[in-house]
Amino acid sequence: MQGEKEDGVLVMAFQAPLSFLNAYDFRRGILSAVEQAGRSVRLVVLEAGSIVAIDYTAAEVLAEVIRKCRADGADFAVARLESIRAQESFQSFGLVELLGPDHIFRSVEEAIRTLGGKRTGE
Repeated sequence: MQGEKEDGVLVMAFQAPLSFLNAYDFRRGILSAVEQAGRSVRLVVLEAGSIVAIDYTAAEVLAEVIRKCRADGADFAVARLESIRAQESFQSFGLVELLGPDHIFRSVEEAIRTLGGKRTGE
């Protein structure tokens, strides 16, 4: 949905591998964007096409972000997780289990279409 705005949906992209070096900036950026959008955010989609690797610290931070979004009533999905290394890290660090395999999508559009921007628990 490039160039379109979808009410209740926040799409965030991160243009680097996720590691202990940038994990806290990543967290601050996503949570700040969610906070600025207010209670209207029902779905956060992480566009992960550029995340080619993720380390343990970054996985823990991402898990914290997912839990925080869900606690605040917003669902969380990941789109375009294409790197084999990143996919393996998501699996081994428990992120696939936390997200649920039904919250990992090939595209942002597919994530929005499938989850429909519904609030967690609806």
